[in-house]
Amino acid sequence: MTTCAAQMQRTENAVAEAPCLRDQMITERLPLVRAIAMRVHGNLPVQVDLDDLIHAGVLGLFDAVNKYDPNKSVAFASYAKLSDTGRHSRQPTPA
Repeated sequence: MTTCAAQMQRTENAVAEAPCLRDQMITERLPLVRAIAMRVHGNLPVQVDLDDLIHAGVLGLFDAVNKYDPNKSVAFASYAKLSDTGRHSRQPTPA
C-alpha cells in the first residue's frame, strides 16, 4: 500500500489521482466553508437556512477540488475561496 505522499509524487494531476489528498484537502477546508456561509448568511433574508448555504459550500468545495490544477500558480485556498464565494452568490433566495 502506498502513502498519500507517494501517490502525489507519481502523478501529474495529484489531486485527481490521489484520493487521500483529495479527502485531506476537503477536510482541512470545511471550516472555511462554514465561515464563508456564516458571513454570507448574515446578508440574506431570514428565510435562507444556514445549513443550506453550508451544503452548497461543501458541494462547491468538492467541485473546486476536482477542477483545481496544481500546476498553475494559484494557491488552492485562494482558488477554493473564490469558487465557494461565487457558488454562494448564485444561490437562489426564497420568495
